Amino acid sequence: MELPAASIRLGAGFAEAMRGITAIAEDARAAQRIPGLALAIGDTSGIAYARGFGLANAERGLPATPACIFRYASVSKPITATAAMRLAERGTLDLDSPVQRYVPAYPHKPWPVTARQLSCHVAGIRHYANDAERLSTRRYASLSETLELIRGDELLFEPGTRYSCTSYGYNLLACAMEGAAGKPLLEILQEEVFVPAGMAATRAGLPEAAGYGAGPDGAPVPAFVVDTSDRVPGGGLCGTAGDLVRFALAFHEGRLVRPETKTAMCTVQRTRDGTPCGDKRYGYFMGHGLGWLLYKDARGREVVRYGGLQSGARAMLYLMPESGVAAAAVANKQPSDLDEPLRRILDLIL
Repeated sequence: MELPAASIRLGAGFAEAMRGITAIAEDARAAQRIPGLALAIGDTSGIAYARGFGLANAERGLPATPACIFRYASVSKPITATAAMRLAERGTLDLDSPVQRYVPAYPHKPWPVTARQLSCHVAGIRHYANDAERLSTRRYASLSETLELIRGDELLFEPGTRYSCTSYGYNLLACAMEGAAGKPLLEILQEEVFVPAGMAATRAGLPEAAGYGAGPDGAPVPAFVVDTSDRVPGGGLCGTAGDLVRFALAFHEGRLVRPETKTAMCTVQRTRDGTPCGDKRYGYFMGHGLGWLLYKDARGREVVRYGGLQSGARAMLYLMPESGVAAAAVANKQPSDLDEPLRRILDLIL
């Protein structure tokens, strides 16, 4: 499925560029032997391009379509962070209070841990310790139950002194959100992000797309199926590429957070000694804001992005704030590279 180009910012030439966009996506899928992927692009006028490629489930012959549900993996994080910031704007959640104010079940540590620190990965909470955690099949009944994974841990470092990306840290952030709002995380996300952004397909749980890994010759093989109930706020959401674009556009256009909040979220955070939070990826230093990764590309353009990967899944979301354009790709194979084709597509249309 392709949608007609009816875009103001993308311009009349976008209709001609559609063929190039499709070719880039098809080439990436074929070269990487990805069973199925979906791509969406939009701007202030809405979704201008949405198409699926290949198969969401090769065994059942289920095609990948724009409506097919794929895993978001870590692209869940900026969605959760945005909901947290909306709670903070209303005074429901204090970003700088110790999390025990909202999560009394989390023990006090030698130093305070705050929601702000958790949102930008400087709180000292660990990530997955091993494959047993990374590939967990345990079903957790609630978000608060996942606290047992980190409740007894020592912090990796004094909060604010180092940067270390962690999905478990987002579990603690979301527990604070639940405690502050007095309702479950998915209800918070529905009210604060999904509904105002028009993300009708986004949810937690299992996707429609089957997951695949790579065999010895690179051919896709069924991937280990992970139960993401242990990481919903930081890696357990799923939905469509179009919903990710709708989220990014709603964020950019001020339909989710106030301008000053948006600025804060898109400002690279720093540790106490002034070191910018983030790391080098794909040849760029990507700084971490409050929920987003930020950098300037080879053309000097500001880029707001987030990527995710987990067993049998890859997702990538780009927002180009200077042009108001967003693009997202989701795929059902890991390893796979969606970053390079998305950058090529954005270079083609902008």
